[in-house]
Amino acid sequence: MAKNINTFTIREQNFIPQVSSMKIKPTLTMVKANCVTLRLVLVALITSILATSTAFADFEQKSNEDILLIGAGAKLYSGPYSGQDSYIEPFPMINIQQGRFFLRDLTAGFHFYNHKRVSLAIAGSYNREFLDLDDINDKNAQLYYGIEENRDPATEVGFIGRFYSRVGIVEGTFFKDVSDTHDGTRASLKISRPIPDTGKWTMVPSFYINYYSEKFNNYYYGVTDEENDRGQAVAVGKFEIEDTPGEFARTIRPTYEPGNSGHVGFAMDMKYSLTQNFKIVANIAVEKFAGEVETSPLTEDKQLVTAAIGFAFEM
Repeated sequence: MAKNINTFTIREQNFIPQVSSMKIKPTLTMVKANCVTLRLVLVALITSILATSTAFADFEQKSNEDILLIGAGAKLYSGPYSGQDSYIEPFPMINIQQGRFFLRDLTAGFHFYNHKRVSLAIAGSYNREFLDLDDINDKNAQLYYGIEENRDPATEVGFIGRFYSRVGIVEGTFFKDVSDTHDGTRASLKISRPIPDTGKWTMVPSFYINYYSEKFNNYYYGVTDEENDRGQAVAVGKFEIEDTPGEFARTIRPTYEPGNSGHVGFAMDMKYSLTQNFKIVANIAVEKFAGEVETSPLTEDKQLVTAAIGFAFEM
């Protein structure tokens, strides 16, 4: 019987030049298209799940058992920013649930309501979204003239709710920054379900929608007038552009104030039993950028891809 495995994800984007006086291309059509695609995928998933509904009953009954899985591994991130290469970091493989307390990777919390089908928890999380200017390659350095500070990770608190339906686990989250980093919010809605009869493998696919507030997107993907004024001074000092008001914004990087955005994604959590207690744990996730993030002048990729693998001890 499969136990819960954590999902770790991230993000991605594309670059469309524009200036502050331009009209921003409407994103409603793109968001609708993504939502329609997600709905079609969910319908297909639910249809296949209904054919094996008996397998979920066992998972549902044991979903609130105590869990102890501790290990370590590495996580690969695709670099969503222009000039940012993919990078790998050490990553904890942790999934602990003891009574009402839980710790899953970079999220810890307390279940204040538990039922066979519903659980509600308050939680704290360390969000790994960030831009380190030292990671930008020389070829794209000009794009970041005038941006003097890194866009840092944030510590957030919020709520996690789960509903153990007959077609899968439906999970909703809401987190608010409490570290004075971006001062915004993010939320998600996810449906996941273990694939039955996989032998030594435990495989849990999931589909999700992530929401990011205007403050969140503006901190990580926005460009201010002050940053462009400083950028122009740097570019003029290096004789890269003429000293004409607004030249930097017109030719290199426009001012950009994004609104909120919704992204769709897919993840697969995997666990392979080497022995009864020693496991190989892995995850891959793809989050498709849309709207305000996709059109930021700082982003290059259209999606954020993450992959993690490690070894863990499970009791």
